[in-house]
Amino acid sequence: MSLGRKDWVKVDISNFADDENIEFKSSNNAQSLDLETQDIKFRGDIEIVGFLRRNSDVLFASLKVFLPFRLTCSRCLSDYDFDLERPVEFDRVIAKNDFIIDLGQDLRTEIILDYPANPVCSEDCKGLCVNCGENLNEGKCKCK
Repeated sequence: MSLGRKDWVKVDISNFADDENIEFKSSNNAQSLDLETQDIKFRGDIEIVGFLRRNSDVLFASLKVFLPFRLTCSRCLSDYDFDLERPVEFDRVIAKNDFIIDLGQDLRTEIILDYPANPVCSEDCKGLCVNCGENLNEGKCKCK
């Protein structure tokens, strides 16, 4: 089944039996979750795998998210690759007769919470010279 840009994280639960684990696997362009910023770019698709389980009027999700980023180091301003791979679990109360569940906002929130606040290309990053702006990872600056 091919889903559109906005529909790829929607799940039809009308045929879910109570307490049955249903495998969920999906991938799509990460821009569909509206997560890019000036300092965060995507290098590929977001991939989601895991299980969904319905228990009466609650949907439980136990998923693993993989998302390849290109980030800008907060110390030296160089771009570097960062792969986010993390478990995501949440539950959602299902409204009566609501059989199409959009997981997009829940996934978006969980991913945003995992963004590095001050991304660094490595723990040993020396940053920029405060006088001339030279990247100190590439050698000594000429102003000293």
